[in-house]
Amino acid sequence: MQWQLASQALVMRRDLITRTLTVRSGYEQALADSEWHYRALANAGRALVFTSDAQGQNLWCNDAWMRLTGQTREHAVAGGWVDALHPDDRDILRGQWQRAARSGHSDSQVVRVRRSDGSLLACDPIPGFLLDMVDAGGLMPQLKQRLEPR
Repeated sequence: MQWQLASQALVMRRDLITRTLTVRSGYEQALADSEWHYRALANAGRALVFTSDAQGQNLWCNDAWMRLTGQTREHAVAGGWVDALHPDDRDILRGQWQRAARSGHSDSQVVRVRRSDGSLLACDPIPGFLLDMVDAGGLMPQLKQRLEPR
């Protein structure tokens, strides 16, 4: 009798584990699908999109960043994204980026990103991505005016 109860308990446990793994597999597939959709959307536009962890470490950048700066994804994610910033903007944005990643709030300031051809693009950093604002708002003249010595 005890042997039958123990055997039934093992079968029930096996079935529970199988169902749990099946559900978990479904969640993992849903997560993978969601990530694929996010990256497809991020790569479809012109915005310069980064995904960061809570410490502000970049985990992924989109194709628009690589096309604009000429950097590889590996270089940008390993911290090389800062190399594409104007030298006067690097420390400011690095600090803002990390604070924004931790708090979820941005105290953004327009920064200059160097394109692969050497020209500059004015960007408005928002937690999670850098937004290309040149065509939308013509920020470069405003930025030049703001940065000129008085």
